[in-house]
Amino acid sequence: AADNWADLEARVGRLLIPDRTIKRHMNHYYDELIEVAEQPAHAAAWNDFDDEDAVDAIPRWNVVAHIVLPSLSRASILGQRGSMRARATRLAVALRLFAKQHEGMPPSRLDELLPGLPAEDLIDPYSGEPFRYDRRGSAWRFYGIGENYIDDGGKGGAEPEELDHVVRFPPPAVESFEPVADESASE
Repeated sequence: AADNWADLEARVGRLLIPDRTIKRHMNHYYDELIEVAEQPAHAAAWNDFDDEDAVDAIPRWNVVAHIVLPSLSRASILGQRGSMRARATRLAVALRLFAKQHEGMPPSRLDELLPGLPAEDLIDPYSGEPFRYDRRGSAWRFYGIGENYIDDGGKGGAEPEELDHVVRFPPPAVESFEPVADESASE
């Protein structure tokens, strides 16, 4: 009977050790991710966090960690992107309200929006510096450096990780949409 208990204990141990190892790999990865995510985007250096290297360090047999862990860093990046969009939206609304209260003229500097807007909303989360702002008459533009951490001079990209995050008023003109004639219908 003692041999049966020892055999059972050995089998249970073999089952639990991989679970502990999986948990250890996930905790290590998650701890690194938390360390980067707790910092402001401009200090976090997401460019230094190599998701692929971190996942490659996990043994191939740990399939659960290989599947789950990359989505954690993606969630943090999306959180930073959401923070940028929220600040930009609040800043754009504050600019529009200011202009409405001042005969259509926006402020000459963003700090004129204080104290009606929290000071942190004037800061680009990716650079840690104030948003770049310029105005021409009643038109205005501000931008933050965006996810590539490079000041591209206020040039926006098609994707959030490209170029700068630009907000302007009035918005740029949209090209007219002309439907393409269906060639098969004319035959």
